[in-house]
Amino acid sequence: MRAAVLFTGGKDSTYALHLAYFQGYEIEVLVSIVPTYRYSMMYHKPIPRILELQSTALGIPLELVEVKDPSMEVDVLRNILSRVIDEYSVDTIVSGTLSSLYQKTIIDMVSNELGLRHYTPLWLTDQYRYMVELVDNGVVFMLMSVSTHGLGRDYLCKPIGRLELEDILKKSRIYGFNPAFEGGEAETIVLNAPLFRKRVFVEGYVESMGLDEHYCIVKNAYLVDASS
Repeated sequence: MRAAVLFTGGKDSTYALHLAYFQGYEIEVLVSIVPTYRYSMMYHKPIPRILELQSTALGIPLELVEVKDPSMEVDVLRNILSRVIDEYSVDTIVSGTLSSLYQKTIIDMVSNELGLRHYTPLWLTDQYRYMVELVDNGVVFMLMSVSTHGLGRDYLCKPIGRLELEDILKKSRIYGFNPAFEGGEAETIVLNAPLFRKRVFVEGYVESMGLDEHYCIVKNAYLVDASS
């Protein structure tokens, strides 16, 4: 089974890749779609430089394409998947979709059109248990944005370990935001994971836009030894 991974560089797509690999899929290529506008119901807005570093750390090629118009989101997905079928001979697309029926329906539709299997190892998993499993299995991520009441800015621009995660999950129960940020409450990037040969190191600072909207502004990013 030869797979392409819809890859945002965040925790969900990285862990979906991890699970697919250990279930026997050959991961041939990372597929990243980057919206140039601020909000998208379909795609996160990854940082191309971080994606390139993660691709190098994984030793898996990256195919990246921008989408400049929300009305073109499905067409861009269809076009890039058609290309990776031809170039990498994949038969499966892996995504980290957790609970968004909208995202899953779109990917299912395009996959069916192209004759691909859509594999979603995280679909409808218990999200509190998932977050603990993620961290316990060696996925190190950081928050790049926060846009919900109660989460705050304290954990932006720094690695999230078990203690930090427990506090985030506690706040989720108190304030009612999604523990895995599936409602857009936060966005993440992965710094290290079991399949990474190098670790991504990010230097940044926090900027706030009101009480509940905060961003990690990346100044520099590079690869270091995974153990450092």
